[in-house]
Amino acid sequence: MITKQINAVILVILQELCKHCKQTKQNPRDVISYFIQPDKKGMDVFGFMIMIKKILPFAEEQMIEKTFSYIQQRFGCKLLTSQIFEELMIRVESQMTNIELSQQIRFRTKQQIESQQQSNIQMNNASAIQTQHEKKPIFDQNFKPSQMTNIVSQQVPKQNVSNQVAQNCNRSEIELIQTFSTKLKNANINFIDVFNKFDSNKDNMMNQLEFQKMIQIVIKDIKEDESRILARWVFKDQNKELTAFQFKKIFEFQEQIIPQANIMESNYYENPANQKLLQSNYQFQECFVSDYNLVAMKEFLSKYQQLKSQNQLYTDPVFPPNQVSLGSKFQQFQWKRIPQFISNPKFFVKENIVNRFGIGKWITPDDLQQGQLGDCYFLASISSLGNRRPDLLLETFVTRTFNPQGLYGVKLCIDGEWKVIGIDDFIPTHYNKPAFTRGKDSEIWVMVIEKAWAKVFGSYENIEAGFPSEVLRTLTGAPTRTIFTSDENFVEDLESCIKNRCIMVCSSKNENKQQYKLMGLIAGHAYTVLKIKDLNSNTKLIKLRNPWGKEEWKGDWSNQSQLWTPEQKAQFKITNANDGVFYMSITDFRKYFDDLSVCYVKEGYQYQSTTLQSSNRKSEYFNIQIQKPGCYYFTMNQKNVRFENSNQYSPAKILLFKGDSLLDGNFKSDRECWISKDLDQGQYTLVIKAQWQFSKMNKYTWSCYGPGPIHSDKINKIPNLLNSAFLKLARVSVKKKGYQKHPDIKQAYEFHLKYGYGFYYVENQSNKSFESKVRFSQMKGLKLRKPYRGYSVEINLQQNQEFFALLSVSKSGYSFGIEEQYIVK
Repeated sequence: MITKQINAVILVILQELCKHCKQTKQNPRDVISYFIQPDKKGMDVFGFMIMIKKILPFAEEQMIEKTFSYIQQRFGCKLLTSQIFEELMIRVESQMTNIELSQQIRFRTKQQIESQQQSNIQMNNASAIQTQHEKKPIFDQNFKPSQMTNIVSQQVPKQNVSNQVAQNCNRSEIELIQTFSTKLKNANINFIDVFNKFDSNKDNMMNQLEFQKMIQIVIKDIKEDESRILARWVFKDQNKELTAFQFKKIFEFQEQIIPQANIMESNYYENPANQKLLQSNYQFQECFVSDYNLVAMKEFLSKYQQLKSQNQLYTDPVFPPNQVSLGSKFQQFQWKRIPQFISNPKFFVKENIVNRFGIGKWITPDDLQQGQLGDCYFLASISSLGNRRPDLLLETFVTRTFNPQGLYGVKLCIDGEWKVIGIDDFIPTHYNKPAFTRGKDSEIWVMVIEKAWAKVFGSYENIEAGFPSEVLRTLTGAPTRTIFTSDENFVEDLESCIKNRCIMVCSSKNENKQQYKLMGLIAGHAYTVLKIKDLNSNTKLIKLRNPWGKEEWKGDWSNQSQLWTPEQKAQFKITNANDGVFYMSITDFRKYFDDLSVCYVKEGYQYQSTTLQSSNRKSEYFNIQIQKPGCYYFTMNQKNVRFENSNQYSPAKILLFKGDSLLDGNFKSDRECWISKDLDQGQYTLVIKAQWQFSKMNKYTWSCYGPGPIHSDKINKIPNLLNSAFLKLARVSVKKKGYQKHPDIKQAYEFHLKYGYGFYYVENQSNKSFESKVRFSQMKGLKLRKPYRGYSVEINLQQNQEFFALLSVSKSGYSFGIEEQYIVK
């Protein structure tokens, strides 16, 4: 029974929620989905509190928290998902009569009931929630909040309702905090400044009276009991006074709940508001198996169990501890097992740092110290992932504790396919210390993942120099792209990446090394992007980390810069420690840095892949069935050129169709060629073509990364699909122009480097006939497709007829010229 050992008020809250769903004729899944953030799997206590305050604004804070705790205990969950909420509402409904379900929602405190009776206002608190999704542009998933509309009794005129509600209904604590934050932002006043202004005795502490005075001045229409309730809520988990840091964090957390127009970088694992939610007392498993069907997973587990049962040490026969595995340039190093140079090795070590929570205490960007291997691109990528998403970095490890057998497993997405890489515990050393990257003290996970990366490519020497994008793709399976600081729209692209909570790594320009050194930077070096923050309306700062753990920027807004005020230094936690972490302005960043590697990793997304052999002359067609609507990424993955001792990829095309309409496409010579699109439930067609440069046949892997699994089948070629899709584009082309003296006879030609195709099109909307002989005087990078060939076409059109020719476009570009003779009669 749902009522067994349950507080009466908790039961009332659950029943009122159930009545709300029934009376507004909404599925419980739809109700809760509105309040779950798009990148989250479920709702935490703070999201639950916001939902209840919107639906039942008079529910007391303490009882909301107890209700959430009850749900967690009842269902054994940390987050409240839409599935659990629906099941809960079904159980509650089963124990309510139809009369109870149809009664007005009357969840009020005693004082509020009396106040309502005196005002004689009849209102129904059921809220009609209408979810609206904006059409999301590629790479940008914005969620447009729907409007919460109170359904009012017909006896009360609509124009008077808002005033009556304002007079009789107190705003929630969260709404008041959001109002306070908005007013400060609009006035361009930061939290520390307003704290100092109302700190009357200047002791850097704020008591409740000072807090209430401040609130009443900033929010002029606040009522006395509202300010009193808010003060009690703010101070409930503090002592009798607030520090400036505590004050700032309370309001910053509320800003993160409701996305603002200018969203700054935030880190879930550095947010004090999440401290209670993120448990840091982990008991790591010896082996963690996410999917038994991963390549080499079963073989790895079998070997692991065999070694353990026989108490044997493991030596990797594929990547043995010899000179070949090191590389020819590293002659001075010795291979040693981890226990030979670390007395008490531990896979992860918990750090007692105050600004990291949960798994963030075990995996931090400061764990990595670069050694004598030039793989800063690899370390900067790991550091960036460890900073923003340590949970994803944890998922790459199959083995998560030190084991005496010396066998460790790492899960990597190699060329689009997830594989388990097994390694032994022999590490290159120099004077009995790790020669290459090492962790802090006795921590070994950093050495393990670096060795797995070296094994993939045959030696440590082979992983010197590279691109952060290939590492981020390998660690997450998510698509990546590179944006350049010289691009006109760089700042807009950067803010889009921030809103999408992308993982980012940047590369400094490889020039004027002496000048860079004077400024504290390393030319041609990779840095981790930690945060982007607005100092004020005119200055945007970027926070970076050098994987070396030292050597920092010395210009404006560096740690030693005179531009910082004492308050700003406290707000941004600026110290003089030479730890490789620093701020700089976006202006200086664009001056000294070349590009950003961006990884579009999404929480809760699923990955699927298929590997196949293809010819360089044929396109492959796939039928795709989408069950769950959302943004999907489709990628054609080529084999990493490190395997081929080359630096060139073959041109590849990937096109997505709905029926005979082209939805999106991409054409590039790169390791991953991908597209993304918001898709509804239904069937789609994916077309992939690789133009292999070095062989007639080769393998590639195509993958899907999205909010749900897809079903796909390889199908036969669909005749005329390309022609039909590009004919549609031609008919609506903005480049159509009428012939001289014949405006109803129009011509258009477009060549799309993005798709690898173009067209030549003529339509006759006149009441005359049209004959033309067209010779393409320049066709570099262009080629007519069947049924046309060569460099000329003949056109004969009667009234309401059209001519269409499809062309292939070279990735390297094209030049086009046309000569035409025509007759209209």
